[in-house]
Amino acid sequence: MIASVPNREAKRELMHQLANDEAEAQQQFFKWQEFVFNLFLKEILGDSEIVQALSQASNHQSISFDLAQIFKGYDKIASVSVGPAEIDTLYKFSDEDIRQKLTAMILGVDTGVLQREARKAHGPSEISDMDVPINVQGDRFYLCIPVKSAREITGKVPEEKSYQILRPFLNFDRCVVVFITARSCSQNLMNTIKRMRDKFGWSIEVIENKELAQLLKYNNLL
Repeated sequence: MIASVPNREAKRELMHQLANDEAEAQQQFFKWQEFVFNLFLKEILGDSEIVQALSQASNHQSISFDLAQIFKGYDKIASVSVGPAEIDTLYKFSDEDIRQKLTAMILGVDTGVLQREARKAHGPSEISDMDVPINVQGDRFYLCIPVKSAREITGKVPEEKSYQILRPFLNFDRCVVVFITARSCSQNLMNTIKRMRDKFGWSIEVIENKELAQLLKYNNLL
C-alpha cells in the first residue's frame, strides 16, 4: 500500500495514519480484554462451586515472601518522610519512568533482564508490565508487577483494574503479584484483592501512593 503512494509527503501521511489506526485498534483491544477479564473474575469470585473447582484443579501454591527480600530498603521506609511536593513529583512519573526506577530497587534478578522488562512495549500478549524470574532464599518463581502511574489514573485506582492482578495467575504456575501504583487503590479494588487472596491463596501485595514515594526516596529515586 505504502509503495503505491506516488510521493514522499503522501507516504509520510499514510504511515502516520496507519500508526494511529494501529494504536486505536490496540486500545480497543485492551478495553475489550479488560471487560472480559473483569467479567470472568466477578463470575468466579461470586460462585462457590467454581471457586472450589478451580482451587482443586489449580497448581498454584501460596508463596510466602517478604517485600524487603525483593525491594531494596523496603523494611526501612517507615522512617522515611515524604511531603506533598514529593507526592506531586511521584504523580508526574509515567508508567515507563516507574518501571525504570524499579530496575534499581529489585533484588535477586539479573540487571539485563530487568532493563529488558522495563523497556518492553505494551501489547495484547503482555502478562504484566514487568514479569521476571526471581530467586528468594532458594525459592524460584515469577515476580509479576502491574504498574499504574498517576498519568493514567486521576483518582483512586478502580476495581476494574483488578484484571491486571488476575492475568499473571492465568499464565504462570508459580508467581507472586506486586501491584505498584502512584495513586491509592479504591476500597472496592482492595476488597477484590482480599477475596483473591482468601479464595485462591494467591500471593498478592500492593505498594501504593505514599508507600511507593517512601521506597523511591529511600533509594534516591524521587
